[in-house]
Amino acid sequence: MICAVVKFVPRAFCFVMACSVLAQPLKWSETRTSGGQRNVLLENDRIRVEVLPDLGGRIVRLVDNATGRNHLGQPDTDSAGIWDKEGIWPTVNFSAHPLHYDLNQTGQSVSIKLWADRGNLRLEKFYVLEVGSPALSIESSYRNIGSRPLRYSVSQIFRLAVGGSTGPEDYVVYPESGGLAKKRFTTASEARPENGSPSWCAVTDAQLGESLLLEPKDNSLLTERSLQFGDKHIQLEYLTRRHLSQPGETLTLSWRLRLVKNLSEAPPTPAGRIWGSLLKNAPASFRELDEHLLISGDNLVGYLSCERLHFGR
Repeated sequence: MICAVVKFVPRAFCFVMACSVLAQPLKWSETRTSGGQRNVLLENDRIRVEVLPDLGGRIVRLVDNATGRNHLGQPDTDSAGIWDKEGIWPTVNFSAHPLHYDLNQTGQSVSIKLWADRGNLRLEKFYVLEVGSPALSIESSYRNIGSRPLRYSVSQIFRLAVGGSTGPEDYVVYPESGGLAKKRFTTASEARPENGSPSWCAVTDAQLGESLLLEPKDNSLLTERSLQFGDKHIQLEYLTRRHLSQPGETLTLSWRLRLVKNLSEAPPTPAGRIWGSLLKNAPASFRELDEHLLISGDNLVGYLSCERLHFGR
C-alpha cells in the first residue's frame, strides 16, 4: 500500500504529508524540520538516512536501526553530513539551494532522485537503500546544459562520526604508497588537512568495534582526497580536477558508504576484502593507536610499531 506518491517542487510552498509501507522493511516518509525545511527519510531493516532537499540534497543522518546511533554526528550544523560544492573556494555552493525530488520504491530498494539547474550546470543526485544492506549508494552527476564549454571542479564532503561522536578511540585506515596508513584522531591545534589519493577509507570507533567503509567508484577526474579532524567529526573530502566540460557532457561520481559491525558485513570488493582481512586477522594490539600490522596478502605475519601497514606481493 502506498499512502501517496508526490513529486515535489521546491518553490511550491504547499506540503503533502506522505509515506510508504510497501514491502516492509523498506519505507520512506516526508515531513518538515523545526525550521520548515523538507525532510525525507529512507529506511530499510538495517539503516535509515535523512535527506534535506532544501539544502542541496544534504544527507544529515545515517542511523543504525539496531542502536539508534547517528554516524554522521551533529546534524544541525551548517557543514554537517554529506554534501557537495563547486571547487575548493566555491562560487556556487550546491548545498545552499533547493532541489526537486522524486521517490521510488520497489520490492528490493527505496531511492530518491534530486535535481536542479544552477546556471549552465544541471545537478542530479541519486541515493539508494537496498533490502537487508547496511550500505547507502550515492551518485552525483553534473551536466553542462549550456551551449558553450564550461570549466569547473567539484568536491564531495563526508563528515563522519562513528557511534555518534569522535575522540581518541577513533582512527582512519586508507591505502598509501603500496600499503595502508592508519591515522589516529587528534584535536591538536597543529593538526592540518592531509591530502592523498582518492581511495577508499575506513573510519573506526575502536571501543564500539564499528566502522564506516567509504568506497568511491574509479573516475579519472577524481584526483585527490583530503582528511581532516574537526570538532566531533572526521571529514573526508574528495575533489575532482578542474576540467573543461563540453556542451552535453556529464561528470558522474559514485560512492558506497557501508556500516561494518562484524566480519560478515565487509563487502566482496577489493577494499572490503582488505578491511575484512584486518578485522579477521588483526591482534588486539591493532586497536592500540601506536601499533600497526605487517601483513602479506590475506595472511597475517606479524605486527610492529610503525606508520604504515604493508602488503607483500
